[in-house]
Amino acid sequence: YKRNKLWSQYTHIYTQYTHTFPKKIAQDDHISVIKQNIPRDYNISVSYVPKELAGMCWVKLNIFYLEDSLDKLAKKFGNVSSNKNDIKIFIDMLQYMRLPLGNLELLMYDFECHFRNEQWQTEQYFDYVKDLLKAAEDNISEDCDPPPCPTTLPTGKGFDPAILCLDVLWPGGAAVLLSNIMFLWMLEMMNLGLLA
Repeated sequence: YKRNKLWSQYTHIYTQYTHTFPKKIAQDDHISVIKQNIPRDYNISVSYVPKELAGMCWVKLNIFYLEDSLDKLAKKFGNVSSNKNDIKIFIDMLQYMRLPLGNLELLMYDFECHFRNEQWQTEQYFDYVKDLLKAAEDNISEDCDPPPCPTTLPTGKGFDPAILCLDVLWPGGAAVLLSNIMFLWMLEMMNLGLLA
């Protein structure tokens, strides 16, 4: 029931915006329009966990950062740009899909070492958008077990998604959290007699 209600909201959001087009178009057609309007060699930043590592948790792990990536992309266009309005449709869709999933920070933290930060060109990027939207229509697994971290971090790794989420929800919160962690570490070292 919850998934059907969520999909109903998703459909409502999409229908709400299709009146801005000359005719009602399907989601795939909408993505094709955006692909045509943005240069093919345009590089778009994206943070993600690959499918082979995320497994059934692929949507949960990637939906927040895709939404954030689209938001940053939309801001690169002027207020009267059709690209900005078209991208906003997908941002709204992702928000309605993400909110019922609850707090994803702990899950993202568990997979922290598997996140990658890359630059994709337009076609690859919007194929990813399409794939994630379609995957979000299906049942999303409740059980997410991260695979072991690689001994060498992948190229483009170097950020903590949980810390980034914290800064979005609580500006400056990441600095406070890191400061508290360091303080607790020093207390532990003192208890062990490793610090004077």
